[in-house]
Amino acid sequence: MKRFIVGIFCMLVVCNVSHASLPAGIDWYNHSIGAAFEHARKSSKPLFLYWGAVWCPPCNQIKKTIFSAPQFQNVVKSFIPVYLDGDDPDAQKWGAKLKTSGYPTMLIMDGNMQEVMRLPTGVTVDEYVRLMQSALETMKPMKEILTKALKGKGKTAATPADWERLAGYSWSQDEERTVSEKDQLKTFEQLWKKSLKLNPVIHSRFYLSLLLAQAQKEQERIKENPKDKKKKKRAAPPLKFIQEFVTLLKSPELYRANLETMNWQAKEIMEYLFPDDSDLKREVKKMWRDLALASAGNTELSLDERMSSLAPLLTVDESSDLGQLIIEKARWADQTAQGEYERQAAISTAIGLLRENKQYDEAIRMAQNELSKSHSPFYFMSELSEIAKERGYKKESIEWARKAWEASTGENTRFQWGTAYIANILELTPEDAHNVELSLTQVVSEVVPKADAFAGRNLKRFERLSRKISEWGKEKMRIVPHKKIKSNMLSLCGQAKSKPLCEKWARSI
Repeated sequence: MKRFIVGIFCMLVVCNVSHASLPAGIDWYNHSIGAAFEHARKSSKPLFLYWGAVWCPPCNQIKKTIFSAPQFQNVVKSFIPVYLDGDDPDAQKWGAKLKTSGYPTMLIMDGNMQEVMRLPTGVTVDEYVRLMQSALETMKPMKEILTKALKGKGKTAATPADWERLAGYSWSQDEERTVSEKDQLKTFEQLWKKSLKLNPVIHSRFYLSLLLAQAQKEQERIKENPKDKKKKKRAAPPLKFIQEFVTLLKSPELYRANLETMNWQAKEIMEYLFPDDSDLKREVKKMWRDLALASAGNTELSLDERMSSLAPLLTVDESSDLGQLIIEKARWADQTAQGEYERQAAISTAIGLLRENKQYDEAIRMAQNELSKSHSPFYFMSELSEIAKERGYKKESIEWARKAWEASTGENTRFQWGTAYIANILELTPEDAHNVELSLTQVVSEVVPKADAFAGRNLKRFERLSRKISEWGKEKMRIVPHKKIKSNMLSLCGQAKSKPLCEKWARSI
């Protein structure tokens, strides 16, 4: 009876125990999202909508650095703050409707569900607050501001505040709401050129956006035409373009303003700017190494930012003592991290750095240590699974993936971890048709009765699973078990709330 009452209550309000883990100091709206938009329409008050997950390290970083800050807690009083956890009822349907797929995504919207801003991660709390205040003052959608920046003149030209919003927009999460994928490179090039005489921070953001868009286009070209890479070496970009990156490295202010990009995109940047070895490439590597080490020692940064600042070293530091440095910093983070938000963010970063540097023993020790400390131990079980895979221990990897799925909590989180478990089996022991069938049946039977089983992130995982199973079933020896699996999946669709979508998926595998 108690479970039934709780279930009814959860239909009426956003009900999830994960909400208790949010930082104190914010009066999160405690009714449904539909009610929140209705309240916004009647009150003419905008929404601040956060979409995330309890286990997600960047989400925990945001909770630690932004949501816990007095400046943010003060400005968010001007909004209706809505917390949407990925495991909330209908969360994935709302995710699809709002075009939010990556955790965390943070939106400013009006009561008519018009999006005004996608806020970034990896910026200071002061910039975050300025972006919120700027959006609050005008409530213009980003597409309108972009048009002003590209085409406006005189009174219709973009204002300094407009340019700051454009530079602070989370372009990596745009989901083609503002710019289509095919127009991104051209758009960033225009913004880069038009911002030349503006604030250097704003200009540097568009420069890096353009650089990474060009790098991605080059990678796609190589992927589509792999023989081109062997037959013809790509020429480096113009020296003037490279020199702009050197200028960025010479400015601590610009480096700090782009810290997240500089921390995590080093490989793509270096490969694009310097396809061949050169004196300038070696100079850039040395400059970048010094900046990374300085950031790692900057006490004004959060613990996760300091650990993340070591990531470029995996690309730009070729010294023999790099491995020992990463071990020492990881141990320091382990001893320093306080509270559930800081630990989930910083320790996952530390383990990732250790894995990238192949310091597996230390990575295993840290991940196992978190199993008793983390509020989401299944996340670190997945790390252990990936480490075992990288070391060639197939059965151990599958076992950890299974444990992670079994330990995971939340309807949609469980499906994410369940599909990861199945993918591991398909990759590492494809000959084990019985386990493929068994695990697939267990994972799918759990999710198909849910209302948003075929929405949002869940739908993308179903599609990915379909491709993997279909490819697996092409082997002659698997034709019979593949047919059986298809039949089983179709029968499971009888339990589905979205029966046509389920059957369409089952036939596609």
